[in-house]
Amino acid sequence: MQDKGLQEIKEDFYKRYLKLKLELDTLEQEIEVFKQKYDKELYSGMKDVSGVDYSKIVLPKQSKDINEFYQNFINLGKEIREKENYRNILKNVIEKIEIDFKKYAQNFNDLEMKIFIEMYIYQKPLSQIILLKNNDERYSYRQVRRIHNNLRKKMKNY
Repeated sequence: MQDKGLQEIKEDFYKRYLKLKLELDTLEQEIEVFKQKYDKELYSGMKDVSGVDYSKIVLPKQSKDINEFYQNFINLGKEIREKENYRNILKNVIEKIEIDFKKYAQNFNDLEMKIFIEMYIYQKPLSQIILLKNNDERYSYRQVRRIHNNLRKKMKNY
């Protein structure tokens, strides 16, 4: 059995990992929304014109100044690039954490950590998790479920 200090550290790492994954998912959704907005702005002025009767043109009162339009367009592009750079940084951090989790679980034969990895990194359903004991026997579904339930109780506040 592990001491409480180590257990609290592991729980803190679990929660940080899940928060980073949530932040990454949210950031990817934001990037998609910004790209759609960017495309909409890009193609908003691209309309087919066959002929123009200038005597009948009335400018809408809410028409944008061309300089303001391009500045907003440029700023939107910069914001997309900044978010993409941050996304790449987040992905690298998450990948390093996953590697550390795997090394720790392997070196210390930590069953709880192995279940966390299977559930949250590989996103396997509980019924598909197969873990081996030191003597090449498998942990039963019941054992895995019990440890997973304990893990969920610890993560309940997240």
